[in-house]
Amino acid sequence: GWQLIGYFCLGTPLEEDETPALERAGWERRHAPVVVER
Repeated sequence: GWQLIGYFCLGTPLEEDETPALERAGWERRHAPVVVER
């Protein structure tokens, strides 16, 4: 069988949006950024 491991876009998008396409589709939610201090 096969398993989807990526979602690739080649070229310029047809529309701009602040929310990524996979997040809008309900696949993945953004996580809080990780802050690393040195």
